[in-house]
Amino acid sequence: MQGVIWRYNIAMVYKLSSNRTYSKVKIFALLAATIGLRIFVLAAAMLYFMGYFSTEIVLGYALGLALFSVVLRAAITLRALNRQKKLAGDIFVTLTERGMMLETPATESKSYITWQRVEKAVVVGGMMHVSLKKGLPLLLPVCGLKKERVEEMLRFCKENAGREIPADKQIPLPEEWRSESPISFLSTRAMRQVDADVLMGRMHPYVSWVALLCAPLLFSCGLIFVAVCLWDEWRTELWEPVFACVAFFYVFRFLYVFRHPGYKLKKWIQREEVIEMHFRRDHVLVVHQEGGWTSVSENQVEDALETRHSYMYLTRYGGLFSIPKEIPPLPSLPAPRKLSMRKRTVAMIVSLLTVPLLLCGVFMWGFQEGVYDEVDTEHILYVEELTPVTGFPGEMLEAEEYEDEEENVCWLRMVWEDGTYVFLTLPDATVPQGD
Repeated sequence: MQGVIWRYNIAMVYKLSSNRTYSKVKIFALLAATIGLRIFVLAAAMLYFMGYFSTEIVLGYALGLALFSVVLRAAITLRALNRQKKLAGDIFVTLTERGMMLETPATESKSYITWQRVEKAVVVGGMMHVSLKKGLPLLLPVCGLKKERVEEMLRFCKENAGREIPADKQIPLPEEWRSESPISFLSTRAMRQVDADVLMGRMHPYVSWVALLCAPLLFSCGLIFVAVCLWDEWRTELWEPVFACVAFFYVFRFLYVFRHPGYKLKKWIQREEVIEMHFRRDHVLVVHQEGGWTSVSENQVEDALETRHSYMYLTRYGGLFSIPKEIPPLPSLPAPRKLSMRKRTVAMIVSLLTVPLLLCGVFMWGFQEGVYDEVDTEHILYVEELTPVTGFPGEMLEAEEYEDEEENVCWLRMVWEDGTYVFLTLPDATVPQGD
């Protein structure tokens, strides 16, 4: 790294080691304050307005669901961070007045980022998050540095974020990788949408399948709320249709996450820019329109995909780059194979059909059992004495008493096995009083 320091005339070089671990407590606390709090409030509200549970049970169930969600998300996040750290190895970060240089010897890659592309930098849970203007965020593991070095690094990034660097002051392209006939193209939103989905799918492979599991469960809850409203329409309360709408909203949200795991990279997807690529000496050099460049060794490219709009090349450490289909596939790289969404579509349809049917069937069976297990025999006998023809329309399943204090009347609701139901309004004294 001495050559790097001499070349940029600066001594602010940081080695971010891959042997350090992240602060699990801080990551868990951050997720609990965001995801866990929202799930706790939503679950507690739903259980409370149902009116079937005591306050202790409502708080216990809501807290348990929130903790389970936070632990699951924390495990997924830590797994992704450790996997990325293991693949990338040590990272050398050089901060200069002209920008930021990232070098990873294990992956034979370099990236130069000008300060005008940097929006802000924060440190959370041993990770430095560097937000780029309409670009992918940088995640730098700083947990192995001393506190003073982390503060120095963060302060330098904050002081220079957004500062314009003239073209003649930027770090030039490596001459050894510059080709005489580079290819130039417009990176469109359609290309970036697929790139973002594949990129986030590789970084967080379990998020999509967790979303696929949650979608049919919430869809089942929504159907159950609707069924309750239709079953006892005359007793429907406001919270039932409201929670049904909330459940269906999150169904569509989870399905969207399943179909587009890269939805959080919205700013990067919407950005269209001209990209210039150089291919020389077994290296790919990607030059960005607003300044900055990235070099990747061709031997790090392990796979290629043919999408609707582009040819996508995947690297071993989780990165990727794409070229439009108007440009022929690169002969020195792996041949692209078609990216198929058929399996994901089939999995989504099957889960939305089978899980709700199964859960709704169990719910209706339990509801029927709960309603008709404890039959008020005295009321049933009373109603049958008033019925002129016995045995029609079948066996009486329910005779339930209700009181209307405002109207000062008491009425019965009778239900027979074929679904026929009748309301009988009588004076209070006429109806036999149970125990």
